Amino acid sequence: MQDPRNVGACLRTANASGVDLIVTPRSRNITKAPVVSKVSAGASALMPIAEIPNLVRFMKELKELGVWIFGTSHKANLNYWQGDYTGAMAIVVGAEGKGMRPLTKKNCDYLVSIPMIGQINSLNVSVASGILLYEVVRQRSNNLV
Repeated sequence: MQDPRNVGACLRTANASGVDLIVTPRSRNITKAPVVSKVSAGASALMPIAEIPNLVRFMKELKELGVWIFGTSHKANLNYWQGDYTGAMAIVVGAEGKGMRPLTKKNCDYLVSIPMIGQINSLNVSVASGILLYEVVRQRSNNLV
């Protein structure tokens, strides 16, 4: 993500939904920008954030540990609510406009989409992230008791 307001909104939603860790490519990390802190309502100071040199390599390491990787794509055949988010998993979201890089997309175990039925065929990345994160919360809510 390039827009610090989107990053801040994603961090705020990630914290509210119980995300354990945010991972960002070192070369594009803007999580320390002042506007990120403001938009995140302080979540940027509360969330553990790992800066990594290579996202695809990190994804492969997660897979070796048994973590399923879910990516978002408007072209995916699997609707977001059809994914099973109850086990060890990570979510990868793409940048504004361009989405995920092809190699990143290729290294996801599953690609999920959010159906669009209106005339606009895209959502803001922070909104899409929130929808997906709260599907994770919904699926895991039976385990919260």
